[in-house]
Amino acid sequence: MTRTTVQQHYFTREREGVFRSNEGFDTIAKSAGLEPGFIKGTLHPYCAYKPPKELSERGEADASRYPESLVVFHADGGELVIGRSVYVPADFTGQRSAFFTHQYVIPEAGKETYIREPERLLRAGGFQNRYDISRGKELPELQEVPYEHTFAAGERDALLTRLGVDRDRFQQLVYAAMSSVGGKRQVYIVLNCDVSEYALEARRLMELIYSCLPYAIRRQLGFMTVHGEPEGKQKIHVMFVAKGSLRTQDRNSSFDFAGSRFVHTDLSGAEQVYLDFVWENRNDPLQLTDLFEFCDEALVGTDAKERLKPSIYEQLAVLFEIEQGNRLLYESDPAGRLAMLLSFLSADTINRQSRLNELFLRLMEKESAASVRSLPTPELVLALMQYGKVAGDDAKPQLLRCLAGFAHRVTAASRQDFGQAAWIYETLLTDADVFASVIHEVFRVSADEAEAYASYRIAKADSIKAAVDEIGFWRKHDEYMLGSETLAKAMTSKLGRLVKTNRAGRLEAAAILHHDLQRLSEREGSDAVSDLCLIVSRELQADLLEQFRLMELSGVKELATLGFMLDPVDIVWRSGLHAGARQLLDEWSALYKVLELGSGTASQARQLLQGMGPVELDRMQESAKRLFAERLEPEYYPIVPHLFYTPPFSAASKYDAEYDYFRMLSFIGEHAKEAVYDYLVWSLDDSRFVESNGQLNLNYRAAIDRYFERLDKQAVKNKPVMKRLLHTNNGAFNALMHSIKVRQSGSLTRWYYRNRKKLMLAGSVLIPLVLLCIAFWTPISLGLLRIGPAPALQVAAIPEMSDSATVHVSASAKNGNPAVQIYLNGQLAGSGKIETEVTLHEGANVVELYAVNRGGKASKPIRKNIEYTIPAPALTITDVPESVKASSVTVKVSATDRNDPQPKIYVNGELAGQGSVSKSVALKQGDNMIEVKAVNKDGKSSQQLVKTTRVN
Repeated sequence: MTRTTVQQHYFTREREGVFRSNEGFDTIAKSAGLEPGFIKGTLHPYCAYKPPKELSERGEADASRYPESLVVFHADGGELVIGRSVYVPADFTGQRSAFFTHQYVIPEAGKETYIREPERLLRAGGFQNRYDISRGKELPELQEVPYEHTFAAGERDALLTRLGVDRDRFQQLVYAAMSSVGGKRQVYIVLNCDVSEYALEARRLMELIYSCLPYAIRRQLGFMTVHGEPEGKQKIHVMFVAKGSLRTQDRNSSFDFAGSRFVHTDLSGAEQVYLDFVWENRNDPLQLTDLFEFCDEALVGTDAKERLKPSIYEQLAVLFEIEQGNRLLYESDPAGRLAMLLSFLSADTINRQSRLNELFLRLMEKESAASVRSLPTPELVLALMQYGKVAGDDAKPQLLRCLAGFAHRVTAASRQDFGQAAWIYETLLTDADVFASVIHEVFRVSADEAEAYASYRIAKADSIKAAVDEIGFWRKHDEYMLGSETLAKAMTSKLGRLVKTNRAGRLEAAAILHHDLQRLSEREGSDAVSDLCLIVSRELQADLLEQFRLMELSGVKELATLGFMLDPVDIVWRSGLHAGARQLLDEWSALYKVLELGSGTASQARQLLQGMGPVELDRMQESAKRLFAERLEPEYYPIVPHLFYTPPFSAASKYDAEYDYFRMLSFIGEHAKEAVYDYLVWSLDDSRFVESNGQLNLNYRAAIDRYFERLDKQAVKNKPVMKRLLHTNNGAFNALMHSIKVRQSGSLTRWYYRNRKKLMLAGSVLIPLVLLCIAFWTPISLGLLRIGPAPALQVAAIPEMSDSATVHVSASAKNGNPAVQIYLNGQLAGSGKIETEVTLHEGANVVELYAVNRGGKASKPIRKNIEYTIPAPALTITDVPESVKASSVTVKVSATDRNDPQPKIYVNGELAGQGSVSKSVALKQGDNMIEVKAVNKDGKSSQQLVKTTRVN
């Protein structure tokens, strides 16, 4: 309906009506704005009258004794219908009784006034008892429905007393009416009064009940003030019925005041703030209106079904009482009340929920101004944080001040044990944005409290990574904290302890930490992060200098890890060290550079060594020797000469040695005898040992000769060693080693070398004779092999049928003769014996084996035929119920396949998943077929399973 005026409708038994030309019950007159479909489908079902049994059974003729029935309901289109039906002793024929119904239809746009003012419904007037159809079938449209005045002062309580309705019964009536709209129970009421007064008393009680219902409930509630017996009627929730008409064991709520029987009327026993409020204010319409408007505003944006739950109005009544100044209700559970309040607020509707928003701000201000001794709970903090997600920008500064105040109170109460206060910061961390804003406020107002939390977090870090991550954490949440000296000290102290106790090694951990800090600084691109990383790195490097001394390093690799602080040295950091630390740093740096340069260009390393003073050089060389003493790796061979470098501090001849070669070889031999031989071979490609013409350095040659003469006379007896040293790529070295070998060998060996020319001449005659014999024997032996029998091949049983993609083949020559080669399907598979897997294709497969001996004789081929069938997946489906009442059913299916761990599963022709699925299948009314199958990666499909279920 698009009209804004009130439409009218008359219905009774007549000789003809609007929709029928013969006699009977029908619409006899209507307003022009009522559509025929609306009248027949919506109005006609509520045009009825069922008189009380006590009147009909005794044949009461006096029409005034029959109570009128008022019916109010809400149509599907949103219209509000107010109808009244009265008993008619005789119809137009004068021979039979009937009833007359007069209905007002208020359009949706105009019904809110009627909902908010109960007297407009329950005291509606202007109803007609009869109509002369000769006046026409069209009724006028009205601007509003006429009604009488509301209750007079004291009339409500007099009514309740008269009907026997006390506080508990009244609250039960109100609660039952509220529950009936959103639930499935109807409410039936039997009044204890004379039948002639029934209609008026029912109207008045219903008006009182209706005036205590929230607007959202009223917008759905339908009721009937008189009906002969209980009857379930759609859109009617509360029905007043005649005495003696209630059936026992009814699942609906019933209030039989005449028979003192009350069924399904007990309240839950929980808080009844709403019911208590409406009872206490039943005679104060303004207070009730204030509550209902509060509820309506609070429920803006709420789902329509939620608005019909009685429990939601219990919560809103609590909040309303708190708004009105009920401190006890709030202080009994502050966090719970705030959480309750927040359950109604949302970012989309908060601008239209000004009373709730103002209430929250007022309560938050109360919490913010509470005594220092009053500590918040985690639930209270979470409630305030939740408000931050819905509040407008103008409210957030107050929220942040309140949360920061909470943090201050909790911290102050912890009494130096910050672990007791950390919970509030951890709670705030559940929302990163709120935490960042609050910690910034805390840092601004009381930096030491924020720093205490930062120190606490760092102290909890159980790894270097976790500690370094704290820098990123504060970069994200409050970059100002990174400039805190307290945080820098806590970070340095914690990382220092973690480095010392690192299982991987202290120096390795320090190096990793340095690089982690460097990467963090580069990644974040923040000056605050870079400054803090630099401070921490410098402090830890200074700590390393204090912990280690040059002579305490235990290996070259250990020193190499210190490259991050030795090359290049941080000049600014170095200048801040005390003299002893600077000297130690310089010594470390020199040693590190020697080791690094020593593996590269010798001239650069030599230049570095020449720049050292005698004491510094000697200290460095002795320290380096100790590092290499435990283990000398080939990668460090180029460095070793620098440990024995003797720079020309005074004028010297060109024959003076630049390196002490003999001490060098002695050092290597002393700590690793076998390494000397490797080192000698390696040195032949280094210019420090070999001249440009390939000749050995004279001093080096003398040192080698002296070494083997004095320190290693047993080397000539070690054949592998001498073989290696006599066959290098340097002829001069080979000759030197040969002379050393001869000199240190026995008399027989020396005799051989003196007479080797004569021995070689004799050998030139004997060797050809031996070769001639071998040449004649080889063809003869091969011929004998070819004359011999073909090899025998034994093959293990192979199945003729297989459902596996591979088959095991085992074959062997007689006695496993390794000289016999075995061929599988034309390809060499092995010698003597084979064990292998052959891949099959679907259908017929042939496996052929034969063996060939050294003479080329082949065995007779052995052929095996194998039929391979790809197996289909196995399908399992949970039992599907034969019948359901729901609109869908969940089907659980699993498929297994030997060659495919994840077969595809189809439900009703659609791919549902792989391996195992759980799928919800939509159902329609009646029988439904559910078809399931599985397909593996080879395209093999399982047998289709069909389940049938029926929707009732």
